Amino acid sequence: MKYQLLTWKDRFYGSYLGWFLFAQFFWIVYFNNILSDVLLILTAVLAMNLNMNIVHFLSNSWRNKLWRKYPTIYKWLHEGEATIFFLSLGVLFYLYDSEQIGLIHHWPWSLMATIVGVMAMANVLKSEVAELLKLLLYIPRIGTTLYIIAVSLAGSGVSEVSAAVIACQTKIKSGVEKVFGVGVAASIGVGSLLSFPCAPPILMIWGILSLIFNWTAQTLFMLMIPSVLAYVIVMSIILRKYIVVPEGSIGKGWLKGIPAIIVVIGYVVLHFSYGENSYVMTLDVIMGIVATLVAYKRKEGFHAQWQHWMLGGVIFALEIIAAKCTGSVMLLGEIMLVLSEHPILFGLAVFYLTVFISHWADNALATGGLISIPIVVLASGADIVLVSFLIVCLIVGAGAGGLLLRSSNVHNFFVSSYYKMHPWKDWFKIAFMKYYLAMSSFFIILPIVYYMIAWGWLPVPEPNMTELHRFIEVMKGDHH
Repeated sequence: MKYQLLTWKDRFYGSYLGWFLFAQFFWIVYFNNILSDVLLILTAVLAMNLNMNIVHFLSNSWRNKLWRKYPTIYKWLHEGEATIFFLSLGVLFYLYDSEQIGLIHHWPWSLMATIVGVMAMANVLKSEVAELLKLLLYIPRIGTTLYIIAVSLAGSGVSEVSAAVIACQTKIKSGVEKVFGVGVAASIGVGSLLSFPCAPPILMIWGILSLIFNWTAQTLFMLMIPSVLAYVIVMSIILRKYIVVPEGSIGKGWLKGIPAIIVVIGYVVLHFSYGENSYVMTLDVIMGIVATLVAYKRKEGFHAQWQHWMLGGVIFALEIIAAKCTGSVMLLGEIMLVLSEHPILFGLAVFYLTVFISHWADNALATGGLISIPIVVLASGADIVLVSFLIVCLIVGAGAGGLLLRSSNVHNFFVSSYYKMHPWKDWFKIAFMKYYLAMSSFFIILPIVYYMIAWGWLPVPEPNMTELHRFIEVMKGDHH
């Protein structure tokens, strides 16, 4: 990271304006909850898109001293992850005595630990897993297609970022590396939606899904597999032409990948039932420290050493922000009830609303806020088939919506850095021109999923109505 002199204009738009807007939250919140929630979401979007940079607050001389004497701290404070974490601490002071934090039933500390632990374990063993998946490239004719499918679905077992690291080790034809990078990031974003510990958009709302809707890991897998698999296959057909098929013998490097992938998947499965256990959370922290030390020994750079900690802080922050904004989004859900008579149209509306919000903010923030829509629909007396379909559309929309901007999904940052892409001239242009239309496949896939749920092919559990009414009572009481 190079040190650059900043003008007053750079500091104003890159930091001062965003923090000024956030400061307004603390007095507006006492007069108008809805307006304060809108302001909070706006500042979160600014933070994720590096428009509330902490080090930009400092003068050039102070930034220079920090950069030279404490380069690691400088890099930490320069990232959007650090900004949104500090922003959330301010919100936490406001919510400290509120019931809203307890409503989530999935404390931010456990969320943070899960992200840190799972990503750390996967990052330590990523090279071994990559060698195992490369075996697919040796299969004649269909090898490249199967490889893209496997790498994309690997996000559900080894985390999104680790799947992106594996994908970037693939040998690509000259001149199309950036095009491949954006495309495979899009495919991984959806392919990781089969497992909640590996997908921040699902992890964000898993407490609500498990408590109110009685979802289990099996429920998630069964309801998501049709949409996820269909989209990943579409993307694999598009991306396979960019891959260079390896020549020569296979070698024996893949043998190390077998125990590695068993260990990683086993660690993920551990979090299905024991993610909030204090011993497992301690293990996550230890695993995070080990991963940092291993990356330092391998000389892998700043992001490899610290990214699992930064993203753990992001999920902690987004949980708090979503808790504050849930009540206001419930009002949006009440407005959208007019679509209840048209379930497929309702689902597609929720899908694209989540896609749009995920473009400009982090997709975990999108699910954390918009989960209120299925809750309101269920409370209105709607059929569980419609409610379950809306949740599927919400999750799929978050995964697909993480494509357009580099800041929309966590693994986009790694892919962008690896292929040295400019966030607008490269990433945005390629995503919009090459892959945005691929999302239109969901307008065919999702109606099919609705009928699969309606016909009982994809069974859904009965909700916990007691917890539902308690949730709504507290949320509405807090916003009166």
